[in-house]
Amino acid sequence: MIAIMFRVLRVVDGLLDGGAERRHQWLAALTLMAFVAMLTSGYVLTSIAAPLAEKSGFRLVDLEFSGFFHIFDNYPTKTYSLNRALRFIGSETHDSGDILKAWKGGCDEKAVRTRQPCLMPIAKRAQKIDFLFAVAYGAFALLLAIALWRGQPDYPQPVRWVGFVALGAVAAVFDEIENIRMWSIIEDAGRADILLPSSAALVKFVLGTTSLIGAVVALGRAHKAAMAEGEPEAGPPDTLRRG
Repeated sequence: MIAIMFRVLRVVDGLLDGGAERRHQWLAALTLMAFVAMLTSGYVLTSIAAPLAEKSGFRLVDLEFSGFFHIFDNYPTKTYSLNRALRFIGSETHDSGDILKAWKGGCDEKAVRTRQPCLMPIAKRAQKIDFLFAVAYGAFALLLAIALWRGQPDYPQPVRWVGFVALGAVAAVFDEIENIRMWSIIEDAGRADILLPSSAALVKFVLGTTSLIGAVVALGRAHKAAMAEGEPEAGPPDTLRRG
């Protein structure tokens, strides 16, 4: 996987070369734009999706992982299940049917008279933004990996931690696969299953976490290399100079 990512990084790095003068300017500008797009889309997504949890108790991420519900709620036993343990930290899984019922329950005429909120339009708007958010953070991870790679003392040789940073772009691909399935579930009131969207969501979070760890380590290595370049070379001892 890392070897494949470095093939991609080499191609993108070559496209962003632009000569000695603009080599770093193009990369810095594009990385900054991707970073702003990631923050903006993430903020909009959080703001739009907030009423889902406030009014129903279910978040978009609950629907993402709802495919694991029947496993977690019955393993190892119904009485002492994984879901029961996860409940103590507020991370238990839920049945996708219960989530959709809570979001869609206020969308018919009877519910309108009882003032039950209709949350399905909110879920659809939030899911649309999630498509953009994945593109933004995937592009940022790829560009950040190139920027950190150029700052490594081993550049242009492959650096493992830089490859880990680039896995954020792979996480975005799995996020989009998950988003497609999420949209079909919300649009057609289908059911989540283990493979999609839940397994894709799990892979996304694992790769995203790996990318963050890689960014911290690669940034530290780049900073250390920059500090080493800025230090003056050690001269001969004073006793030798006087002699």
